[in-house]
Amino acid sequence: MQTGTELIVRTNILVGALETAGTVSRTNGAEIRAAQTVTSQGEINAAIADFAGDSNFAAFRAGLLKRSNGLTTIGATNTFTGDVKVAAGTLRLATNGAFDAMSSLVMAGSTAVMDLN
Repeated sequence: MQTGTELIVRTNILVGALETAGTVSRTNGAEIRAAQTVTSQGEINAAIADFAGDSNFAAFRAGLLKRSNGLTTIGATNTFTGDVKVAAGTLRLATNGAFDAMSSLVMAGSTAVMDLN
């Protein structure tokens, strides 16, 4: 997803990976189930969740990777339990529960910033 664009999640989606530089929003409580959500900038206002698995796909723990300079704001409560990795730029947590207490936080770059605003 490119800068300046918006993805509106209207129903639960299951993807291997989601890369965004725009705004991700949701309606009707829809969740994103992606093994890895990658962001360079923008806003994520949709819930990211682990996937319990079904007859077609194996279970996985979802994670979040913030890469590239710029600001990404997490504005939704999330239930994923995978790693949150900040490689560059600023990841702003704009709500309580932006990521689960079971998630590990990895600050991996010299320009990586976690903003708990």
